[in-house]
Amino acid sequence: MHVKRPERKANDAIVGLLADALRPAELSPSQRQALLDRVLERIADIPPERTHTVRVTTLPWQPVCPGVWTKVMKTDRAVGIQVALFRVDPGAVVPAHDHAEEEEWLVLEGEVMLGDHCVGQGDFHFAHVGARHPDLTAPMGAVIMVRSAIASYGAATG
Repeated sequence: MHVKRPERKANDAIVGLLADALRPAELSPSQRQALLDRVLERIADIPPERTHTVRVTTLPWQPVCPGVWTKVMKTDRAVGIQVALFRVDPGAVVPAHDHAEEEEWLVLEGEVMLGDHCVGQGDFHFAHVGARHPDLTAPMGAVIMVRSAIASYGAATG
């Protein structure tokens, strides 16, 4: 069934009547201040022109494999690269794998074991094309920022 929409002039008239019927909200001084603070906070939170801020705390963790989670923060499909956070729970294992593309990561929390090789908090790790990573573990848990080829897990952005 097709519902006929009112003409634009009729819509404007209805909106005008509704607006005339509404009274402005009476706000206490503390409510006014709270409203002003929220508006100013949003204005102050606008990033500089041609930049983008990802509020990582608003992104959900997506499962990769048992005990391993990711938050994809940026995807650049033009060059096939993504930047993501990975959380590796204690006892979790990322199976050994080969690298068809370069991969870079920075350990933000904890330490990661690549076989017997330890990459600790603040360490930067780089895998060249053709490199083979042994099983990756984080005995005490870890959070890693990874720049790599686009993978098929997690929620990618722009």
